[in-house]
Amino acid sequence: MKLAKVTAALLIIFQTLATSTIAVNAESQASGIVIAQVQTGSVLSASQEFISIYNNTDSDIDVTGWCLRYNGSATKPGCIVSPDTHTQLWLTARSYTTFASNEFILAHAGFVPQARVGFAGGMSDSGGSLSLVDASGQLQDEFSWDAKAASNKIYQRINVDAQTLKDTNIDAMDFAQTVLVLPANLGLFEQLLAPDLCSNIDGAQLTVPDGYEVEEGRCVLIPPEDAQIMITELLPNVSGSDAGREFVELYNPNNRAINLVGYAIQLGPDFSKRFIFLDGSLMSGEYMELSDAQLGFVLPNTTASVRVIAPDGTIVSTTDSYLEPKENESWALIDGSWQLTNRPTPGAGNMASLPEVVSESDVSGAVVACPEGKYRNPTTNRCRTLELASVIVPCDDDEYRNPETNRCRKLTVLSGSSLVACKPSQERNPETNRCREISTETTELQACDTGEVRNPETNRCKKSAVSVVGSGQNQTGSTGTSGTNFSLLLPVFALTGAYGLYEYRYDVLKLYLRVRQRLGARRGVGAE
Repeated sequence: MKLAKVTAALLIIFQTLATSTIAVNAESQASGIVIAQVQTGSVLSASQEFISIYNNTDSDIDVTGWCLRYNGSATKPGCIVSPDTHTQLWLTARSYTTFASNEFILAHAGFVPQARVGFAGGMSDSGGSLSLVDASGQLQDEFSWDAKAASNKIYQRINVDAQTLKDTNIDAMDFAQTVLVLPANLGLFEQLLAPDLCSNIDGAQLTVPDGYEVEEGRCVLIPPEDAQIMITELLPNVSGSDAGREFVELYNPNNRAINLVGYAIQLGPDFSKRFIFLDGSLMSGEYMELSDAQLGFVLPNTTASVRVIAPDGTIVSTTDSYLEPKENESWALIDGSWQLTNRPTPGAGNMASLPEVVSESDVSGAVVACPEGKYRNPTTNRCRTLELASVIVPCDDDEYRNPETNRCRKLTVLSGSSLVACKPSQERNPETNRCREISTETTELQACDTGEVRNPETNRCKKSAVSVVGSGQNQTGSTGTSGTNFSLLLPVFALTGAYGLYEYRYDVLKLYLRVRQRLGARRGVGAE
């Protein structure tokens, strides 16, 4: 029973709030601008009324013609009205603007309402509603009250954080009663609209469009003779499918932009096919390529010409007729004359044709010299286009420029000579540019021959300056090469002889005894 009574009581309270203080703005368009503060009167005067609105978003909003209406009145508190037709009023992001009655202004010296001049008070403090509508009359926010606020208090929207106000569309949850604090960050500002300079052209023209000039308050096209548009290149025969790959190229040689509206591109020889520009412009020095898909017609592969017609019917540019272009050859204006080139350049300056290389080798299989403008790639052995840099950087002091590749290479003894590669066991001497045998710390050098010494610079043996040929006899000494070699060999011979005597000592002894016996026998015979 107690639970049922409590539930019934809560339902009654909820219904009462829903019909009185709770106002759900179901029709609001939720622009983000909300009613922030409402004072319906003060203890000194019931007519001291004050309202502020707040931009609860991060974007500036045009509030020209927006109105605050009390109980549906269009005059109280009033509207944000522009001073003239060329001025808009915008509310800065996260800022306020204010409305106030005349009595409120008198009571607050120095205060000036920002949204409009003061209005005549008359809002009831016991109940009423305020609605905020935009210039089209759409409801943006509203606030209702059904009781007088406490003494010296106003209705104030609650802050979620330093820059965001609470907005659930339920007034009882969004507002609280607080002491009035005038907002400091007022953000209503004027934005001047430039006048329409070309009333005869659709849309507001704040500046004179490219290709037009003002005459007697109207914008008219500049005469064609002062606004030439040139055709500079055509690509009529593309390898494979032509669809969307053919093009006509235009160029603006003038020192200002050209409005293309009304200009036409026509295809000869009978010029029955055409394309007319409905919008767009061509900047000074700019190229524009239009594909056959954009033009709505294809270029014949055999012969044709193209021309440009100004809006007044004047022919401003015409090509010569091309004749049987090869695949991927464009018909281009180069150095003032029309010619075929195998280097199409859509959207850029034209380039003359390069000689075609039919084969890399002749019938015998010998490599044919590359044509002018190309060099042979040492890796692939194929001819390659020589690309010259716009600014050639000088080679280093120990380099020279290769005339075939236009690249820098290391300077040899003779710049044009070709050096034969050294053998695997040799290296190139950087001082003499000659090959020499590679010597390492681990290599064992053979002894020089008799009469030779080792050169410390080249590590090679050379004839000794000490051992020379004189007057028919060898000059040797204790410091000579021959004496030195003999002194080294003598111990070797001595050791070899000693070792031999030791190994054959018994044989030697027998030989000695036999010789002695024979010698003794001879002596005996002689005595007889």
